[in-house]
Amino acid sequence: DSKSAVVMAASNSASTQKQPAKPQPKPGGTIKAHRGSLITCDAALKQFLLRLNETSSTKFIMRDLDENHLFVNSSRYPAGFDSLQSWLSSEVEAWNKKYTFVEDS
Repeated sequence: DSKSAVVMAASNSASTQKQPAKPQPKPGGTIKAHRGSLITCDAALKQFLLRLNETSSTKFIMRDLDENHLFVNSSRYPAGFDSLQSWLSSEVEAWNKKYTFVEDS
């Protein structure tokens, strides 16, 4: 266990070196809460949604969380649709019709 003591001593001495101070939360600070929906999808659909968000006048993505999740504002969608889900489904269907090859039989 002398090796672990050496490692601990080395890590303790490294932590005493000057490091940038981490910002501390201010007392009485505000917390922002947002209402929205979590979309879980594969990488291809996520890229489609990110591109749709960039090109559309309706910006619906609030946070890009990780490779499979987006947090979206569920109340932002173009007029003429009942919900964000119906708009996104319509956009995906239009993309599939445009870019999916179906051989005539």
